[in-house]
Amino acid sequence: MFANRVEVWFGIIPTMMKITVQRVALDDIPQVKKLLSDTWSDTYGSFLSKSTIEKVTAVWHSPENLKAQAQNPDSYFATAKDETGQIVGLVTVRKISADTLFMDRLYVHPRHQRQGIGKQLVETAIKAFPAGRKLQLEVEEENQKGVGFYQKHGFRELHRKEEHIEGEILHSIVMVKVL
Repeated sequence: MFANRVEVWFGIIPTMMKITVQRVALDDIPQVKKLLSDTWSDTYGSFLSKSTIEKVTAVWHSPENLKAQAQNPDSYFATAKDETGQIVGLVTVRKISADTLFMDRLYVHPRHQRQGIGKQLVETAIKAFPAGRKLQLEVEEENQKGVGFYQKHGFRELHRKEEHIEGEILHSIVMVKVL
């Protein structure tokens, strides 16, 4: 049902970097957790406290939770690895109705952003669900890099909502893209 592996070459001056996108393996979980910690600090560090980021990543990204997500047959959880096998990005998408998908996460390590990796991860996840007609997601409004990325790739705002995380308030934008 799911594509096992997609290889993509990205031209980066002065070298070429080979990126492989494939479903996450259980052996990848420690690297996935590290990537999530690094990207959460970079993405949310300007508007969430360090203690909130640490608490959230400890619970939401616990090895047990990540393993359960990796083994869930109704979701597509994939990594992007460079030619050395280092995980540089990841995506998690799940089906929420017959024709609607929800992207729970899309993260690319800050050193590897703006190289097409995020776009490739999203495209690969969409292909894993051929019946999908819409892709929804939530992005914090203060995450301007994320908001800009999604707008550039055809997502539009549906509505906004407020969330409480560890005593802090986040203002999220719910976005959708027609596939």
